[in-house]
Amino acid sequence: MKKILQDKKLYLFFIITIAFFGIFVHQEFATDTYAVLEGPGRNILGNFLQSGRLVTSLFFICVKIFKVSFSTTYIVSFAIAIFAITFSIYKLYYLIKEEIVKNELIAILVSILIIINPFSIELFLFIEKGVMTLAILFSVFAVDEFVKLLKNKNNKKCIILSIIFMALSISCYQGVAAIFLALATLFVIKYSNNFKDFIIKTVKSLIVYGIPAVLNVFIIKFIFIGERVNGRIILSESILRIKNGIISMIKAYDILPKYFFAIMFIVVFIIAIIECIRNSKQKVLSIIKLIYLDSVISISTIAPFIMQSSDSIWFQPRSTYAFASILAIQIMYILIYIGDDKISQYLITLISIVIIILTFYGFTKIEIDHYTLNYEDKIICQNIGRAIEEYQNSTGIKVHKISIYKDKNPRRTYKSLFISGDINESSFATDWSDVNAICYFNNIKLEKVENNDNLKEYFKEKDWDNFNDEQIIFKNNTIHLCVY
Repeated sequence: MKKILQDKKLYLFFIITIAFFGIFVHQEFATDTYAVLEGPGRNILGNFLQSGRLVTSLFFICVKIFKVSFSTTYIVSFAIAIFAITFSIYKLYYLIKEEIVKNELIAILVSILIIINPFSIELFLFIEKGVMTLAILFSVFAVDEFVKLLKNKNNKKCIILSIIFMALSISCYQGVAAIFLALATLFVIKYSNNFKDFIIKTVKSLIVYGIPAVLNVFIIKFIFIGERVNGRIILSESILRIKNGIISMIKAYDILPKYFFAIMFIVVFIIAIIECIRNSKQKVLSIIKLIYLDSVISISTIAPFIMQSSDSIWFQPRSTYAFASILAIQIMYILIYIGDDKISQYLITLISIVIIILTFYGFTKIEIDHYTLNYEDKIICQNIGRAIEEYQNSTGIKVHKISIYKDKNPRRTYKSLFISGDINESSFATDWSDVNAICYFNNIKLEKVENNDNLKEYFKEKDWDNFNDEQIIFKNNTIHLCVY
């Protein structure tokens, strides 16, 4: 540990992590955060348990038992996330430098590209960011142990540790676990002596990944009974949702400039083929291995959605994290073949830097808009709170019920703000956050009730662009609120 703390690389990766995610030291809110803050503790824990996220459940059990405040919970979660990302890059850097390339700069760039890939931003937009990013760190630990196993096939300790680390990763957050298969497959290709050896080592990687995954599905399906794997599956609907999800994923959910991710994939893929032809003795086989590697990354990312109920299929950056590593892993594959070829290394360095810079730019836009969104939500919630207070003071009637309506064209965020999927979605856009946000910012309790049919028809004819008092109607002890 002392040696690690004295290593300047650790502090370099810490600075890089802070540059990308340090802004999140300030409290921020996703729609789920309001549900965690204001929802019943039993419902919150039940939701995480039904999702198979056992470590996350344990985290919030500790928060509830020790009555930890939101501000403390948030800063602890943030600190864990910064540590997890920093140490993941650090651990992966030395693995890459030892096993793939001796060039320090390239090893640094590739390790950053894999861990802080374009989809990693969403992991920081939830209060449980610390646990979600720990899933990445545990996956990296599992890869490290698996590489030791590949180099020493009789090392039973390594396969046991790999399985344990993967079990911890999946219990933190399943959405990033496929990063293990992506990296493990690359090292299987590197260390396989022949086809038989390749099959044996591939089976070992599937065992390390599969045992924890199957156990997690068993927990969701038979113990805590989660809706995602127990709901109904309509094949045509599932196929359509998966197809649309894949398209969004390939477009990088608009986090990067349009078509940039797809173009970079093609560019790096072509470079990889050229290097295979130039430097490999088994040219065709090397190209087949590259296609196989990309297929494993893609399939391992998409496969979990196939098992879900049709209604639960929802592609998001956080749940397809491993796919965004495909550019860096292709680069690692190239590095296996090019050796000390300076021209190729310069090209790879340039591509890596461009991707990192555009990823940083995309994150900055999302982060600024995210805090703008939180501010807009807060102001509206406080205006609603003042309206409730004025009504109560003028009538003497205590308001303790609320009904939420939608106008003709309800929006999911505010004008000019970045939105993609769940990223930067307004608290008023979801039924689990609308009332909870109002309650949180006004320190009140309101019971959500059914709509009044007449008011529902009245509000449907309206089309507001900004919040105003016309969106609020009081009837006795109930506030009827239309969100635009």
